[in-house]
Amino acid sequence: MSRSSTSLLALLMSMSIVSVAFADADSDYRWHDENARALVRAGELRKAIREWEMAYAAAPKPEALFDIGLAYYKLAPTSDASIEDTKRAIDSFAQYLDRYRALHGGDPDDLKTVERYLGELRARLPQAPPAPPPSEAPTASPAPPLQPAPAPTTTTAEPERPLPIVTTPIAETAPTPIDKPHSNHRRLGIAIAAAGAAVLVAGAALTAIGYSKSDADKSSTLDDYLGGISTLNNERGAGITLLAAGALATVAGALVATLPSRGERRVACWFAPSLNGLVAGGTV
Repeated sequence: MSRSSTSLLALLMSMSIVSVAFADADSDYRWHDENARALVRAGELRKAIREWEMAYAAAPKPEALFDIGLAYYKLAPTSDASIEDTKRAIDSFAQYLDRYRALHGGDPDDLKTVERYLGELRARLPQAPPAPPPSEAPTASPAPPLQPAPAPTTTTAEPERPLPIVTTPIAETAPTPIDKPHSNHRRLGIAIAAAGAAVLVAGAALTAIGYSKSDADKSSTLDDYLGGISTLNNERGAGITLLAAGALATVAGALVATLPSRGERRVACWFAPSLNGLVAGGTV
């Protein structure tokens, strides 16, 4: 394999890894966003807020902050902690505007709607009471005459007994795990498919390079001619081998990404040299 072909393969592999990372973050965002909207339809607004918070952690899109603020806006009039929910709604809408302006350099299309929500929410907060007027200075009364101090009496004080300290253990509650089906094997499937696609493209490029060369026809001696033919055959064989390996990896990745999850799955891919080139295989 020539140096230019190796550099091309390395570039394609690095590009595929970066694209897989961005695709995975966006996939997690959509998964949590869909769960949140289903919870809103079921009336579970606080659980929906938690899903949107995880979506924003996966991909910090300002739309998630708007949805969180709207959920707190709906919760505030009906909950016992209405003041706290009102404050959270105000903070979420303010963060939405800041995040949108930082990303896009301007105001969102729904700016008037957000400002109307903020006005209603701020009006719900209790107003601070006015400060009381300053009171007049009291008239000083004459000091009472001094009385002679009584004679000191000596008493023996009993030593204080230390009170027993009773400690009550605080029960620890284990956090409820959040299930995320199809996430791990979907990531692995996308990574395998992207790597297979990169190898497939590299194999196609190498095969095209091998079939496009005609240096062997320009050889002046028989040895040079045979050497050129051998080099072309090697490049063509390596390109065809990469084509087969890339196609197999792409199909295996697609199967892993689309198959339903049944517990932990293990995916293995192997490559082995042979007399005719490189043999690739895998198990799911």
